[in-house]
Amino acid sequence: MYKCPFMPCMNCPYSAEQKMRDMDQMQDNQSNSSMPNVPPSTQIPNMHPIQNAEQMNNSAQENQDILNTLKDDVKDDVNEAFIRVLHASPDTPPIDIFIDGKKAIDDLSYGMLAGYMPIPAGEHKIEVFPGNKTKNPVITVSLTLADDTFSTFAAVGKMANIEPLIIDDYEDKVPRNQALVKFVHMSPNTPAVDITLLDGKKLFTNIAFKQSTDYIMLSPNEYTLQVRLSGTNTIVLNVPTISIQGGVPYSIYAIGLAGSMPPLAVVLVEDEI
Repeated sequence: MYKCPFMPCMNCPYSAEQKMRDMDQMQDNQSNSSMPNVPPSTQIPNMHPIQNAEQMNNSAQENQDILNTLKDDVKDDVNEAFIRVLHASPDTPPIDIFIDGKKAIDDLSYGMLAGYMPIPAGEHKIEVFPGNKTKNPVITVSLTLADDTFSTFAAVGKMANIEPLIIDDYEDKVPRNQALVKFVHMSPNTPAVDITLLDGKKLFTNIAFKQSTDYIMLSPNEYTLQVRLSGTNTIVLNVPTISIQGGVPYSIYAIGLAGSMPPLAVVLVEDEI
């Protein structure tokens, strides 16, 4: 909200026209300063572990308003996309990510998510190297990123068959009184699954390894989920209560291994800056 520098004076010397010019200047300054144009060679600063579902219930609504404003500002930059990287290969050591021949992410461990970074829209070459190596990448892929899109690049599968999974994330604003949620199956040895509520109501059905669902709309609330073998009542994982906030897009990831280590786990992440 615009604040007159002469408040609380009742006879503000600023004319309405001057106020509008000042507000336009303030918005220009915010757009130019809120998100610098970070080249792909810059190391991601906000590398952090994926949070378990029960740890996601501490986001305040005012923080969400700030995030939505920031997201709108950075999307005003033309010809720019946003990409983040997830290490979901359960037996692969920490990885380095190179984009167009330059290191972008260093030493990303299994179960770690490097947050969205801006990158020029267009075609890019992404290489994944394990254990600080710079030769013989385990993944090499070219992908084209459209302007004003958000994507997740995940390394999935066991190391012997490691491969990329490119996931489209939600890039528009979500109504404040609703949330959007999608499910992505990244557990290489787990069969197709259904994601249900405790009463058996199905949110997602028959999702196989490497499949990603469309977003569904949920009311903001706390939910307890179950992962069931598709088409059966066999529960392979009980998910602790997760807290869904209004105005936020989310992804639910299934990672790890069924009956082995690291164990099968379901985690919740926000699909926005």
